[in-house]
Amino acid sequence: QQQQQQQLNVSPGRDVFVTVVRDPVRRFESEYLMRLNGWSRWNDGLERANARKHIGLVASDRTCDGHLRKAWPPCSQQVPELDGLGARGQRTNATLFAFLSCPRNPAVNRQSRMLALNAPCYPEPSGNLLADPGWQQQQAERAQRALDAMPFFAVLEYLRVSEQLFQHTFGVQFVGPLSAHHKHTKASDTRLSPQQVEAIANANAADVALYKYALALFRKRVAACPPCD
Repeated sequence: QQQQQQQLNVSPGRDVFVTVVRDPVRRFESEYLMRLNGWSRWNDGLERANARKHIGLVASDRTCDGHLRKAWPPCSQQVPELDGLGARGQRTNATLFAFLSCPRNPAVNRQSRMLALNAPCYPEPSGNLLADPGWQQQQAERAQRALDAMPFFAVLEYLRVSEQLFQHTFGVQFVGPLSAHHKHTKASDTRLSPQQVEAIANANAADVALYKYALALFRKRVAACPPCD
């Protein structure tokens, strides 16, 4: 156990960062359903972004060289059909394809963008940068390197094995099964058409690449974990 912790650069008293990776199609759909039902706002407040800056958790869509920059405009201002989408407590009938059509949609490739902590600065919102293949590939590669550097990350679709891997990696035991606290999601109750799945995957190419890489790395770590099954 101690040898494995040394190999993963984990030592007592040292802060480590971990994350949970999720199937990008289902994750995007889940965020769409949250916005649709008014459960979440489009933009975090500046106070949250400022807090992230001070503790060193720099979000790639909020900062440039460590300084706060202008937030992306809400999609409700970019696409007429999305008017009111994301307003707290306000339900709308916006379609998934309208949600996908937003040029500056913060839901697109959210996982890879948030893991690419050292993402380069890029121009203020003026075009559909998120649809740029080169930019998406760059984000995916940076996010993959971030996963490599993490001693542990979980995969939502393999929560029980993730729990076993966490316990083995850090030498701790959960009081109760982690999977028992995982709530059923609305995305689990919906059935996407093949066209919708393809559209989401195409828009979230960086997250798709990240998830594929994450699964391979996750299986490699599980294979080196005797208690994991």
